[in-house]
Amino acid sequence: MFFAVYFSYFVWYAIEHRQFLSVPFLLMFQFGFLYVSFCSVIQWLPKFNWNNGRAPDALPA
Repeated sequence: MFFAVYFSYFVWYAIEHRQFLSVPFLLMFQFGFLYVSFCSVIQWLPKFNWNNGRAPDALPA
C-alpha cells in the first residue's frame, strides 16, 4: 500500500513539473501496486473475525 501512495505522489509530481512522458509508466506502477495491495486486503478480510467469536444470528423462517 505504501508503494501505491508513493507512486501516486510521483504521478502528481510529474504532472506538476510537466514531465508527461513518464506519467504512463508511473501510472502502470501505481495501478499495479494498488491492485496487488487491494487483492491482498480482500484475501485477508474473510480471515478476520468480525463478530468476536459469537455465532451468527439465526434468520427467521
